[in-house]
Amino acid sequence: MNMFLKTIYCHYFDKRGKNIGKPFKSFVFPESVIYCARRPKAKFISISETEDGRREPPIIFIDRTNPVAEHFFSVCLAPAYGDEPKWLFLAEFIEHYKIQGATYFFIYITDDLEPYDRVLLDDYVRTGNVEVISIVDRLLRDPRDWQTIQIHDCLLRNRYFSNWTAFVDMDERLLMNESGGTLEDFLMNITQHDSKIGSVTFRQRWIHKSDNLPKRYKDVKQVKEWMPTQRYHNTTMVTPPGWVVKSIVQPHKVLYMWTHYPRKMYNGYRGYSVKPEQGVSRHYRLRSRFVWDRIPNRTHFEYTDYPAKYNDRLVDAVTQRLKYVYEFEAEESYRMPKYLRNWSEFFY
Repeated sequence: MNMFLKTIYCHYFDKRGKNIGKPFKSFVFPESVIYCARRPKAKFISISETEDGRREPPIIFIDRTNPVAEHFFSVCLAPAYGDEPKWLFLAEFIEHYKIQGATYFFIYITDDLEPYDRVLLDDYVRTGNVEVISIVDRLLRDPRDWQTIQIHDCLLRNRYFSNWTAFVDMDERLLMNESGGTLEDFLMNITQHDSKIGSVTFRQRWIHKSDNLPKRYKDVKQVKEWMPTQRYHNTTMVTPPGWVVKSIVQPHKVLYMWTHYPRKMYNGYRGYSVKPEQGVSRHYRLRSRFVWDRIPNRTHFEYTDYPAKYNDRLVDAVTQRLKYVYEFEAEESYRMPKYLRNWSEFFY
């Protein structure tokens, strides 16, 4: 449902659920976002379409007005869709961006996520790297329809929580070139030398992914063989300017975020387009999902590798995590050590 610019009323409640004052009149902008004025002693908030209309169930306030951001670089991941197993893609995604300097991940899921994949996310939550946000409602939307909502939600969650936030998909690996440092190094340099830049966008090179990833973990050898960064190398040229970019933004400088780049920044701030010789996004896609009119020299591919200076660290991190999570998995989310699994045969 499109509620862009629709009038909305904010209702405030104290810690005991008692209404505080008159409703505050606001509107939806951008999509799915409503700005409500602050109100002293308010602990819960609700909204309605008319001043006296039916209110949504109140939700608790979360104070994100931190004087200093808790993190320098974080990552937002929209709900993944499609039937392909996600566990291997997820592990490589998280470990890649950890190597690049990210210290926190907001990962959005719907009920389409398989329990086997969720086991991995739960382990990242356990170790403090990841926050999982489940977005499920009564409307039975296609998972792709959640992306706009997720982007705005994650932008607001990161405002004053993280200095820089990447909005990327599970099959995308943003990277600086071989002579450059990590993404964190690049962002730190921008932060120190040009405070007017509020977003950086990366053009893409699509990498031909010829098959679906395995359904279940088998062993370390299998993981090394099937990691997208190790298995796929057939690479397009860089996409043209303005086509299919992905962004890392400073949330407090962006008002309206779209899938690929900010649509509107606060006054005084601007974006920066990363030159292909500085860095690109390596995007691993099935050939059936290529949008050919977005690819220059569409018949020209070349063999490229994931950067050697990060490769061993990435492989080690992914294999260790997956071995820990899945080697002793008996059934999806039910954990049982192998020695107990063998003994259980005598009792059933």
